[in-house]
Amino acid sequence: MTTTVGYTTDDEYSEYATVRGQILTGDPLVHLQLALDWLELQPFKGEKTNQDQELEWPRDGNTEIPSKIVQAQLEAALVYNAGGNLMASIGKMVTEKTVGPITTKWSESGPQTIAYPKLSMLLRGYVNNGYGSTQFNVSR
Repeated sequence: MTTTVGYTTDDEYSEYATVRGQILTGDPLVHLQLALDWLELQPFKGEKTNQDQELEWPRDGNTEIPSKIVQAQLEAALVYNAGGNLMASIGKMVTEKTVGPITTKWSESGPQTIAYPKLSMLLRGYVNNGYGSTQFNVSR
């Protein structure tokens, strides 16, 4: 029996993984739900077609879901399948070194996080300011 989670189904997820040489472990429905949870938090451009609709898509009066949005959910599910977590806390890597009685701790500059460029590319054009971007609009 096929189960729909968000923008795709468990059967589509299984096929998507298989053609990419990925072996699914754990519960595919959990992977798809975690991927959907992450995807639905993205700052999408435009407005929901119907403000009462449960999900963020479709948008702007359209009735179709863009294939790249579906693919983004599938890719995000593969991240969870591989043990990743797209909503993990971002922090600085702290290094500690002890020499004799002196212990020194320091952090590397900038936040330490894992980037998922394929997700960035799939969502480009659909999110405000670009996925994972620090760009912002400036106007006078």
